[in-house]
Amino acid sequence: MTWVPRIWIRSIPYALALFFAGWGMRGAGDTNLIDNDAARHAMNGALIHDLVRDVRFTDPIEYARYYYARLPAISLPYHAPLFPLVESLFFFALGVNVLAARLAVATAVAICVVLYYRLVLATHDSLALALVCTVTFFSLPVTQLLASDVMLEFPALVFVLASLHSFHRSRGLAFALLAAAAVWTKQAVFLGLVPFGYILLTGRWRWLRSRTIWISSAIFGASVIALFSLSLLLRWTGWTGVNQDWPHRGPVEMFLNHWSYYTTAVGRQFGVVPALTIALALTGSLLAPRWRQRYLAANDLYLSWFLAVLLVLFLIQGYDHRYLFFAYPAFIVAGYTVLFHLLSRLISPERIGYVQIAVAGLWLVAHLIPPATLLRGPAEAARILVSAGSPRVLYCGEANGSFIFTVRTLDPRLRTIVVRGDKLPESTFTPENLESFAHRYGIHHLVLERSKEPAPWDRFRASPLPSMVLERTIPSVASQKYLNSDLMIYRFTNPSPHPENVLKSFSRVLGREWEVRF
Repeated sequence: MTWVPRIWIRSIPYALALFFAGWGMRGAGDTNLIDNDAARHAMNGALIHDLVRDVRFTDPIEYARYYYARLPAISLPYHAPLFPLVESLFFFALGVNVLAARLAVATAVAICVVLYYRLVLATHDSLALALVCTVTFFSLPVTQLLASDVMLEFPALVFVLASLHSFHRSRGLAFALLAAAAVWTKQAVFLGLVPFGYILLTGRWRWLRSRTIWISSAIFGASVIALFSLSLLLRWTGWTGVNQDWPHRGPVEMFLNHWSYYTTAVGRQFGVVPALTIALALTGSLLAPRWRQRYLAANDLYLSWFLAVLLVLFLIQGYDHRYLFFAYPAFIVAGYTVLFHLLSRLISPERIGYVQIAVAGLWLVAHLIPPATLLRGPAEAARILVSAGSPRVLYCGEANGSFIFTVRTLDPRLRTIVVRGDKLPESTFTPENLESFAHRYGIHHLVLERSKEPAPWDRFRASPLPSMVLERTIPSVASQKYLNSDLMIYRFTNPSPHPENVLKSFSRVLGREWEVRF
């Protein structure tokens, strides 16, 4: 690529960063938060913003209790707290709203593009390979999905890539601190295994006699223990803890389940043939260490990274297609390197770069087809009820997080209290009990979302109580068909003027009931 002006070459990662960050921001001004986890991440940032605004540093746990009682969609520290801290700065600058939260993620996307491109360039000294790897990873369906909502993967990936840059440059302390930041963003504990996997693959056993690796491992381990201890401490105080909702399986059953689930997930991201081709190339390089060390030594960092992620995923009970996100960048680099090395035996090395650029272009065109993700409906319902001055709302449905975040954006003084139907016992939703509950707790409005699965409150859509007056039906439109629904807003005619203020709420994270005080 000597014919390309140097200034253009230097601008490649920054142009890609602007493109993919902008692509992820599509529709940001015309959609609610989509994933329920996204709403929790946005609300966590809003909590920190409001805690600072209200100067409640001396009693943060009590303030969090107060906050959750009104807006029950926060998840600290089950979800790690570093991104909400950063996100709160965007909220201070731009206000608490969806656009500010999305911009925080888009900033992380842009930084990740530059870091990933420069890491591949540093390890493989190939502009074309850096280009094709960057375009491939940031065009994946899961990558586009995570870039277009308020999720933790990209903020955490900033620190993952920065820590691996430091590892490549043999900066052990910087690696440990940046890896710790990744853990405090999204529990990226696999990073602690990368140095030892690298030693195993390269045979650099003398590193084990170095103080650097043990000091950096101790720092990283202390950060993991500190985050886990914080979670346990706050669980002891009755605030939050470790998710109790994962299925528990024996080791063999868990391995088989995870293997089937994750191989299917990889096939969906890359297509079966490309995924199988890359997987076979990686397996071949692992089984032929001499060949790898002679021709593909630059891949050792990515192989140790990839294997570290897989080891962690197969050791935990929980599973989700998003958990593979941190494995994909390593999978792509290592796989492409092997494939292009084999291809160089058939065509001249000078032409390999053009093949890589062609692959990048074709992949980009093929994968940037889906329209922007969107969800409309919950935010409109929140606007109607906040503008009506409704003091207490019972929301029954899966999009509760999006509804609650919009309530916060419109009511910064937290005058509107939201009660979640999924936190109440099923027995609440009999005609007699719901009538009594709405009166006792001063519920002025009820929002019923049409559920994709049967829910205990569904009966009231067809047979409302005499005290329920239908005020509005709002279509809930989403890019994912399973989220398409409608929201029915009812007004209760007989809420108590002196409502009760202590409610028993069930938490799946805690695995038990706890008291909510309004």
